[in-house]
Amino acid sequence: MPTFSSRDAGRCGVPVEISAQPQDMSTEAFVEQVRRRGTHVEVDVLLADGRDAIARLDAAEWDWLEVRPGDIVPVRCLQRAIVSG
Repeated sequence: MPTFSSRDAGRCGVPVEISAQPQDMSTEAFVEQVRRRGTHVEVDVLLADGRDAIARLDAAEWDWLEVRPGDIVPVRCLQRAIVSG
């Protein structure tokens, strides 16, 4: 399962999870960039509502999912919305 570090939040947007199972996900996203970072891969995506987001995958998971720039991938936001009232 992808993990997200809070140190990434300010840089890249909301944390998301990418899955090969679309029925488990809440929306789709456009893959903008893929960056190898040692033992993991950061995937920058653009959500349907225009927000930037990031998924962090280990290298084996990234290789299995075959995520590439330009792909449309199913994602689920890992951060809950804050509702003020």
